[in-house]
Amino acid sequence: SGANAQNLVFAVAGGTSRLTVSSPLGYTSTNVAAGINKFGDGELVLSSRGFLPLPVYVNSGTLTLAGGANTLAYRVATPPAASAVNTAAPTASILYASTGGVLDINGNNQAFGGLVGNVASSSLPGSGGVVTNSSATASTLTVVPFAASPFAGNITGNLTFARAGH
Repeated sequence: SGANAQNLVFAVAGGTSRLTVSSPLGYTSTNVAAGINKFGDGELVLSSRGFLPLPVYVNSGTLTLAGGANTLAYRVATPPAASAVNTAAPTASILYASTGGVLDINGNNQAFGGLVGNVASSSLPGSGGVVTNSSATASTLTVVPFAASPFAGNITGNLTFARAGH
């Protein structure tokens, strides 16, 4: 709380464990935005859109997006109502997918302001995580690359990769 942004840290232990968060994430009553850090071999399911301008770190296990198009949305001057539909691409949120981390966009289109593997060795083949679509519904992952943002992980599943911007 307060004027400083705080990351939301989720540790889901055990490969068969699942934690579903159905509340929108990212803004507090004082309009302070946040990012996400996902740890543990289990699965974190986000079933509602959130407004997260700070990075999303998938360090291990699976982060499944189940809140519709752009489940992880972008920063806005004031947060919209929880029931508002946001389908615009984010302008600031960056996805960091480390080795052992999986982002499953789950049949939803999702956009990020960048896609990065392991920060220390992000240009070495296989040094990033996995971005996948486990759904039979085709999805698009759109990335607006920023300077020096290599991703050496895997993009798999029923997924189209789109590079926007530069």
